[in-house]
Amino acid sequence: MCCRLEKSLSGILSNMGLGLLEACMFNQGQAIESKVIDSKGEALGMIEEIILHSESGRVAFAVMSFSFLDLPIMLFPIPWDAFSIADEDHLILDIDKEKLRHAPGFARDQRPDFDRPQLSRKIYHYYGHSPFWEVDEENRSASFIFEEETFSLKQGNC
Repeated sequence: MCCRLEKSLSGILSNMGLGLLEACMFNQGQAIESKVIDSKGEALGMIEEIILHSESGRVAFAVMSFSFLDLPIMLFPIPWDAFSIADEDHLILDIDKEKLRHAPGFARDQRPDFDRPQLSRKIYHYYGHSPFWEVDEENRSASFIFEEETFSLKQGNC
């Protein structure tokens, strides 16, 4: 999968694939510290880091600290597509706190290797999401098969 940690705004914006959510989340020149709330407006924590998928440049994970847990040394990678926009200062993560209590996480000084596809896949599946790089690959394969079949049909009609 090949992910890399990105801590600076300029590094994030220089990568391809940033959409509306990314553009709304970052203020130029500021550190990545966006507040996250649940669907009821209750504070969940803060996004501290962003992990980018190096092949596509898209954001793969937002790494959060949870304010409702008394575990300041722990960080939790959350699939980027699990978030939505609340307003210019907050993102929404609509996931039950109990699920977050048992979420895969790591100690600040023991960062996992996000290049391991099975680890990233496990994190995505824990939150009920499919890794976008796998979905994108399936879509490309289906598109290629369709184009091949279309070509064969046209060729057969000649």
